[in-house]
Amino acid sequence: MIAILWDCFREAIYRKVFLFMVAAALLVTVFEIYNIRFVTQPDGKVMVRYHGFQKLLSGANVVSNEIDILYGLAEGPWMFFSMFLLSPLVCTFLEKGSVELAFTKGISRKTIYLSRLVGAFLVYSIPMFLFNVLPVAYFALHVELNLARYVDSVLLQMFVFAGTFVIMAATALSQRGQATVIIAGFAFFMLCNMMETRFMLGLEGVFWKRFLFNWMTLAWFVLPKPHELTMQAKQFMNDDFTSWFALATSAVFIVVAAFLTVSSLQKKSF
Repeated sequence: MIAILWDCFREAIYRKVFLFMVAAALLVTVFEIYNIRFVTQPDGKVMVRYHGFQKLLSGANVVSNEIDILYGLAEGPWMFFSMFLLSPLVCTFLEKGSVELAFTKGISRKTIYLSRLVGAFLVYSIPMFLFNVLPVAYFALHVELNLARYVDSVLLQMFVFAGTFVIMAATALSQRGQATVIIAGFAFFMLCNMMETRFMLGLEGVFWKRFLFNWMTLAWFVLPKPHELTMQAKQFMNDDFTSWFALATSAVFIVVAAFLTVSSLQKKSF
Protein backbone atom coordinates (compact mmCIF):
# COMPACT_ATOMS: atom_id res chain seq x y z
CA MET A 1 0.00 0.00 0.00
CA ILE A 2 2.84 2.41 0.84
CA ALA A 3 4.43 1.72 -2.54
CA ILE A 4 1.19 2.59 -4.33
CA LEU A 5 0.82 5.78 -2.29
CA TRP A 6 4.35 6.79 -3.19
CA ASP A 7 3.68 5.96 -6.85
CA CYS A 8 0.70 8.33 -6.74
CA PHE A 9 2.87 11.11 -5.30
CA ARG A 10 5.56 10.48 -7.92
CA GLU A 11 3.00 10.83 -10.69
CA ALA A 12 1.60 13.99 -9.06
CA ILE A 13 5.13 15.43 -8.91
CA TYR A 14 5.88 14.35 -12.49
CA ARG A 15 2.68 16.02 -13.71
CA LYS A 16 3.60 19.13 -11.67
CA VAL A 17 0.22 18.84 -9.88
CA PHE A 18 1.59 18.41 -6.37
CA LEU A 19 4.37 20.93 -6.91
CA PHE A 20 1.92 23.52 -8.20
CA MET A 21 -0.48 23.01 -5.28
CA VAL A 22 2.28 23.17 -2.66
CA ALA A 23 3.81 26.23 -4.32
CA ALA A 24 0.40 27.96 -4.34
CA ALA A 25 -0.12 27.06 -0.67
CA LEU A 26 3.29 28.41 0.33
CA LEU A 27 2.73 31.54 -1.76
CA VAL A 28 -0.47 32.26 0.19
CA THR A 29 1.40 31.66 3.46
CA VAL A 30 4.28 33.96 2.53
CA PHE A 31 1.88 36.66 1.36
CA GLU A 32 -0.06 36.56 4.64
CA ILE A 33 3.09 36.71 6.76
CA TYR A 34 4.68 39.45 4.64
CA ASN A 35 1.56 41.58 4.33
CA ILE A 36 0.62 41.68 8.01
CA ARG A 37 2.88 43.32 10.59
CA PHE A 38 1.94 43.01 14.25
CA VAL A 39 2.68 45.95 16.53
CA THR A 40 2.38 45.74 20.31
CA GLN A 41 1.27 48.97 21.93
CA PRO A 42 2.72 50.23 25.25
CA ASP A 43 -0.52 49.19 26.95
CA GLY A 44 -0.08 45.65 25.66
CA LYS A 45 -2.76 45.84 22.97
CA VAL A 46 -1.82 44.12 19.71
CA MET A 47 -2.39 46.14 16.56
CA VAL A 48 -1.81 45.34 12.88
CA ARG A 49 -0.27 47.37 10.10
CA TYR A 50 -0.65 46.12 6.54
CA HIS A 51 2.51 46.28 4.47
CA GLY A 52 2.78 49.70 2.81
CA PHE A 53 0.21 51.33 5.08
CA GLN A 54 0.76 53.35 8.24
CA LYS A 55 -2.69 53.05 9.77
CA LEU A 56 -2.92 50.68 12.73
CA LEU A 57 -5.89 48.33 12.93
CA SER A 58 -7.18 46.04 15.65
CA GLY A 59 -5.21 42.80 15.60
CA ALA A 60 -8.20 40.63 16.53
CA ASN A 61 -10.39 42.13 13.80
CA VAL A 62 -7.73 41.81 11.10
CA VAL A 63 -6.99 38.20 12.03
CA SER A 64 -10.71 37.38 11.95
CA ASN A 65 -11.01 38.93 8.47
CA GLU A 66 -7.95 37.06 7.19
CA ILE A 67 -9.31 33.76 8.50
CA ASP A 68 -12.59 34.44 6.65
CA ILE A 69 -10.55 35.03 3.48
CA LEU A 70 -8.76 31.71 3.94
CA TYR A 71 -12.11 29.98 4.45
CA GLY A 72 -13.43 31.54 1.25
CA LEU A 73 -10.33 30.51 -0.68
CA ALA A 74 -10.54 26.92 0.60
CA GLU A 75 -14.24 26.39 -0.13
CA GLY A 76 -14.20 28.23 -3.46
CA PRO A 77 -11.22 28.42 -5.84
CA TRP A 78 -9.16 25.75 -4.08
CA MET A 79 -11.93 23.15 -4.19
CA PHE A 80 -12.86 24.02 -7.77
CA PHE A 81 -9.32 23.84 -9.16
CA SER A 82 -8.57 20.71 -7.12
CA MET A 83 -11.21 18.87 -9.17
CA PHE A 84 -9.22 19.70 -12.32
CA LEU A 85 -5.82 18.93 -10.81
CA LEU A 86 -6.78 15.62 -9.17
CA SER A 87 -8.76 14.16 -12.06
CA PRO A 88 -5.64 12.84 -13.88
CA LEU A 89 -4.54 10.99 -10.74
CA VAL A 90 -7.96 9.34 -10.48
CA CYS A 91 -8.21 8.44 -14.18
CA THR A 92 -4.75 7.45 -15.38
CA PHE A 93 -4.36 4.52 -13.03
CA LEU A 94 -7.36 2.87 -14.70
CA GLU A 95 -5.67 2.86 -18.10
CA LYS A 96 -5.14 -0.63 -19.44
CA GLY A 97 -1.35 -0.83 -19.26
CA SER A 98 -1.09 0.66 -15.79
CA VAL A 99 -3.74 -1.60 -14.29
CA GLU A 100 -2.31 -4.76 -15.84
CA LEU A 101 1.14 -3.91 -14.49
CA ALA A 102 -0.24 -3.41 -10.99
CA PHE A 103 -2.36 -6.57 -10.98
CA THR A 104 0.65 -8.76 -11.79
CA LYS A 105 2.11 -7.94 -8.36
CA GLY A 106 -0.41 -10.11 -6.53
CA ILE A 107 -2.22 -7.23 -4.83
CA SER A 108 -6.01 -7.14 -4.75
CA ARG A 109 -7.83 -4.63 -6.91
CA LYS A 110 -9.46 -3.16 -3.82
CA THR A 111 -6.13 -2.45 -2.13
CA ILE A 112 -4.62 -0.97 -5.27
CA TYR A 113 -7.48 1.36 -6.06
CA LEU A 114 -8.18 2.49 -2.49
CA SER A 115 -4.48 3.19 -1.98
CA ARG A 116 -4.49 5.21 -5.16
CA LEU A 117 -7.49 7.24 -4.02
CA VAL A 118 -5.96 7.87 -0.60
CA GLY A 119 -2.80 9.08 -2.31
CA ALA A 120 -4.74 11.42 -4.60
CA PHE A 121 -6.72 12.78 -1.65
CA LEU A 122 -3.48 13.44 0.24
CA VAL A 123 -2.22 15.41 -2.75
CA TYR A 124 -5.22 17.67 -2.15
CA SER A 125 -5.09 17.63 1.66
CA ILE A 126 -1.42 18.45 2.29
CA PRO A 127 -1.35 21.80 0.42
CA MET A 128 -4.84 22.58 1.77
CA PHE A 129 -3.54 22.08 5.30
CA LEU A 130 -0.43 24.15 4.64
CA PHE A 131 -2.04 27.33 3.33
CA ASN A 132 -4.79 27.22 5.96
CA VAL A 133 -2.79 26.36 9.07
CA LEU A 134 0.63 28.01 8.58
CA PRO A 135 -0.65 31.61 8.35
CA VAL A 136 -3.01 31.09 11.28
CA ALA A 137 -0.19 29.55 13.33
CA TYR A 138 1.73 32.78 12.66
CA PHE A 139 -1.30 34.81 13.78
CA ALA A 140 -1.60 32.69 16.94
CA LEU A 141 1.91 33.79 18.00
CA HIS A 142 0.67 37.37 18.30
CA VAL A 143 -3.03 37.27 19.16
CA GLU A 144 -5.13 34.97 21.30
CA LEU A 145 -6.42 32.25 19.02
CA ASN A 146 -7.69 28.70 19.51
CA LEU A 147 -5.47 27.00 16.95
CA ALA A 148 -6.76 23.50 17.77
CA ARG A 149 -10.35 24.43 16.94
CA TYR A 150 -9.18 26.09 13.73
CA VAL A 151 -7.37 22.90 12.69
CA ASP A 152 -10.60 20.98 13.35
CA SER A 153 -12.46 23.37 11.06
CA VAL A 154 -9.88 22.80 8.30
CA LEU A 155 -10.27 19.03 8.68
CA LEU A 156 -14.03 19.49 8.38
CA GLN A 157 -13.53 21.33 5.09
CA MET A 158 -11.42 18.42 3.83
CA PHE A 159 -14.23 16.08 4.84
CA VAL A 160 -16.65 18.14 2.75
CA PHE A 161 -14.44 17.70 -0.31
CA ALA A 162 -14.27 13.93 0.32
CA GLY A 163 -17.96 13.63 -0.59
CA THR A 164 -17.29 15.11 -4.02
CA PHE A 165 -14.03 13.21 -4.43
CA VAL A 166 -15.66 9.79 -3.94
CA ILE A 167 -18.15 10.61 -6.73
CA MET A 168 -15.28 11.58 -9.01
CA ALA A 169 -13.63 8.24 -8.25
CA ALA A 170 -16.85 6.33 -9.00
CA THR A 171 -17.29 8.21 -12.28
CA ALA A 172 -13.74 7.38 -13.35
CA LEU A 173 -14.61 3.67 -13.26
CA SER A 174 -17.49 3.96 -15.71
CA GLN A 175 -16.40 6.81 -17.97
CA ARG A 176 -13.20 7.42 -19.87
CA GLY A 177 -11.69 10.88 -19.86
CA GLN A 178 -11.01 13.51 -17.25
CA ALA A 179 -13.70 15.93 -18.43
CA THR A 180 -16.52 13.63 -17.37
CA VAL A 181 -14.94 13.13 -13.95
CA ILE A 182 -14.63 16.89 -13.39
CA ILE A 183 -18.19 17.58 -14.56
CA ALA A 184 -19.55 14.79 -12.36
CA GLY A 185 -17.76 16.14 -9.29
CA PHE A 186 -18.88 19.72 -9.86
CA ALA A 187 -22.47 18.74 -10.75
CA PHE A 188 -22.74 16.54 -7.66
CA PHE A 189 -21.48 19.33 -5.41
CA MET A 190 -24.01 21.76 -6.87
CA LEU A 191 -26.79 19.17 -6.57
CA CYS A 192 -26.07 18.68 -2.86
CA ASN A 193 -26.14 22.43 -2.30
CA MET A 194 -29.45 22.67 -4.18
CA MET A 195 -31.01 20.03 -1.93
CA GLU A 196 -29.91 21.99 1.13
CA THR A 197 -31.31 25.29 -0.16
CA ARG A 198 -34.56 23.79 -1.48
CA PHE A 199 -36.62 26.07 0.82
CA MET A 200 -35.43 29.06 -1.20
CA LEU A 201 -36.74 27.67 -4.52
CA GLY A 202 -40.38 28.59 -3.89
CA LEU A 203 -41.65 25.00 -4.25
CA GLU A 204 -44.99 25.36 -2.51
CA GLY A 205 -48.66 25.65 -3.35
CA VAL A 206 -49.06 23.67 -6.58
CA PHE A 207 -49.12 19.85 -6.37
CA TRP A 208 -46.16 19.25 -8.67
CA LYS A 209 -44.05 21.73 -6.73
CA ARG A 210 -44.87 20.05 -3.41
CA PHE A 211 -44.20 16.66 -5.02
CA LEU A 212 -40.78 17.85 -6.24
CA PHE A 213 -40.03 19.41 -2.85
CA ASN A 214 -40.78 16.11 -1.05
CA TRP A 215 -38.43 14.23 -3.36
CA MET A 216 -35.74 16.85 -2.81
CA THR A 217 -36.19 16.46 0.94
CA LEU A 218 -35.74 12.70 0.60
CA ALA A 219 -32.57 13.27 -1.44
CA TRP A 220 -31.36 15.71 1.23
CA PHE A 221 -31.54 12.94 3.83
CA VAL A 222 -29.32 10.69 1.70
CA LEU A 223 -26.79 13.07 0.16
CA PRO A 224 -23.88 14.85 1.89
CA LYS A 225 -24.48 18.30 3.37
CA PRO A 226 -21.54 20.43 2.08
CA HIS A 227 -23.26 23.78 2.60
CA GLU A 228 -24.23 23.14 6.23
CA LEU A 229 -20.85 21.63 7.14
CA THR A 230 -18.99 24.49 5.48
CA MET A 231 -21.03 27.00 7.49
CA GLN A 232 -20.24 25.05 10.64
CA ALA A 233 -16.54 25.10 9.78
CA LYS A 234 -16.63 28.89 9.50
CA GLN A 235 -18.39 29.25 12.85
CA PHE A 236 -16.40 26.59 14.66
CA MET A 237 -13.91 29.09 16.06
CA ASN A 238 -16.62 30.81 18.12
CA ASP A 239 -19.52 28.35 18.45
CA ASP A 240 -19.94 24.70 19.35
CA PHE A 241 -20.44 22.15 16.61
CA THR A 242 -24.14 21.27 16.26
CA SER A 243 -24.53 19.69 12.79
CA TRP A 244 -24.11 16.10 13.94
CA PHE A 245 -26.86 14.81 11.66
CA ALA A 246 -25.21 16.42 8.63
CA LEU A 247 -21.84 14.99 9.64
CA ALA A 248 -23.22 11.48 10.24
CA THR A 249 -25.26 11.27 7.01
CA SER A 250 -22.36 12.66 4.98
CA ALA A 251 -19.99 10.09 6.50
CA VAL A 252 -22.44 7.25 5.78
CA PHE A 253 -22.79 8.41 2.17
CA ILE A 254 -19.02 8.55 1.67
CA VAL A 255 -18.51 5.06 3.15
CA VAL A 256 -21.36 3.51 1.15
CA ALA A 257 -20.28 5.23 -2.09
CA ALA A 258 -16.70 4.05 -1.58
CA PHE A 259 -17.89 0.50 -0.87
CA LEU A 260 -20.07 0.41 -4.00
CA THR A 261 -17.20 1.83 -6.06
CA VAL A 262 -14.83 -0.87 -4.86
CA SER A 263 -17.50 -3.55 -5.45
CA SER A 264 -17.97 -2.42 -9.03
CA LEU A 265 -14.19 -2.41 -9.46
CA GLN A 266 -14.04 -6.09 -8.46
CA LYS A 267 -16.45 -6.91 -11.30
CA LYS A 268 -14.95 -4.58 -13.89
CA SER A 269 -13.06 -6.02 -16.85
CA PHE A 270 -10.03 -3.91 -17.82
